[in-house]
Amino acid sequence: MKEEINNEDFIKELMRKSHLESPSEGFTLQVMQQIEKEVVVRKLYTPLITKKMWLIITVLFAFFLSIAFYFLGNLETKNTTASLFQNVFQNSWDKLFLSIRFSKTLTFSLVLFFICSLLQMFFITSYFNRKTKL
Repeated sequence: MKEEINNEDFIKELMRKSHLESPSEGFTLQVMQQIEKEVVVRKLYTPLITKKMWLIITVLFAFFLSIAFYFLGNLETKNTTASLFQNVFQNSWDKLFLSIRFSKTLTFSLVLFFICSLLQMFFITSYFNRKTKL
C-alpha cells in the first residue's frame, strides 16, 4: 500500500515538473495542406457488364437454347439441319417451336439457373454499390 502511494506521489511530481508542449507555428496550416493533397478521388461507376452486353448475351442464349431444343426434339429425324432451315425460311415458326419437348429435369434446372443468375446479379450489384459509396 505504501509503495502505491509512493508511486502516485512520484507521478504527481513528474507531472508538475513537466511543461506543456504546444505545436509549432503553422502546424494547422501544414496539416490542412497535407489533407488537401490526400483528397479522395471518387471513381465513376461503370458496371461490369453493360446493358448492351446483357442484351447480346440474352439474345445469344435464347437463340442457342431454342436451336438446342429443336434438335433435341427431332432426334428421330435424320435430316434435322435441312428441316430446320426449311421451317425457318418458309416462315413456319409454329412447326419450329411445336417440336420442342421439355423434360422435368431440364425445366427445373433452367428455372434454378435463372433464379441463381438473378440472385447473383442482385448480390454483385449491391456489393459494388456499397464499395463505391465508401
